[in-house]
Amino acid sequence: MRLGNQPLCVPIIEKDTSLVYTENITFSTADPSLESRLFLKGHAILHRNESRLPTIVITHGFRVSAFHYSGLLPAGMLYKNKFNVFIFDMRNHGWSDKDSHVLATYGSNEQYDLKAAMEVAMGLRSYQIQNVDKQFGNVDVEEKQKILDWTSHFVDKESIGMYGISMGGATSLTFVGHQLLQDPTFVPLKQHVKALFLDSSVCDIYQVLHSNVAQTIYSNTVANIIMKGTCQVSQWITNKDDQSCAPFSYHPLNSLERVLQSNSSDSPLAIHFDHSIDDTLVELEHTIPCVELAKKAKFEVSTHFMSTKTPEHHLRSRFKCMNHCAQSLFDLKAYEKRLARFFVKNLYNKK
Repeated sequence: MRLGNQPLCVPIIEKDTSLVYTENITFSTADPSLESRLFLKGHAILHRNESRLPTIVITHGFRVSAFHYSGLLPAGMLYKNKFNVFIFDMRNHGWSDKDSHVLATYGSNEQYDLKAAMEVAMGLRSYQIQNVDKQFGNVDVEEKQKILDWTSHFVDKESIGMYGISMGGATSLTFVGHQLLQDPTFVPLKQHVKALFLDSSVCDIYQVLHSNVAQTIYSNTVANIIMKGTCQVSQWITNKDDQSCAPFSYHPLNSLERVLQSNSSDSPLAIHFDHSIDDTLVELEHTIPCVELAKKAKFEVSTHFMSTKTPEHHLRSRFKCMNHCAQSLFDLKAYEKRLARFFVKNLYNKK
């Protein structure tokens, strides 16, 4: 069963004749290690009757999808503040294809999914929109053609941003060091990717997973044994020694370290870290190393660390996600203000 394949929440946007919502955008991942093509699904929320606007690519978290509130909430906020949004399902999640092992690698493999999504948004990768007549049956031919070629007609390709939440944040950080600033496709275009907003991002993947196991069984020693055993089983399943268990081959820490070592941080990328100090799923102490490395790499870094209250109904959730990704739920208006201000500053004012 695919992870997170049920829409849990839909953003409430007032009736807006300029809104173009395009779903079932199908494109292939950019992963060079796959023997067969793996297809991903994306959805675009676009402004019609406007000049080309800055566009944000949203990457969701673990065991959810593009239809989860944690991605749709910021998508609605960004659309409201005059941004286009492209949100997609990573492999093994939502409507996208499963790979052969159906494992989440917290960005090590998923960075290639984000790379493909970025290429779609920037007009560098082909895609297909399924069920066009069903989606836009009442739209005239000229307008329908614009929608089919939305990256050319609606997107300012010189002002691209990224938003990553939880595992999506780890994927985004991994993409920055290993793809955006290193891959030949993106190096000439890195000046156009100007902002990355991270919400409750995973950074030190091994420590986050180890901490979760230790909290559950109240023993660091047993947690060490479980982590080692899980790694051995994963390696046996995948026949890979370095890609199937934490910290995986590629991760946020070695991504930022690679930027430091290669002196390739001459990009205009601004990075914002938003995190709850009460997050017990991805504890802030395991994210701070990425904050410090990003500063050393001379990215323009901003942070917002805050205390959050968990809604009472959340305590009865079948997931133990105490105060994880809770900032937007704690204060919607303040979160929208931070989000919009960050992207306006870096995508509109830096032109």
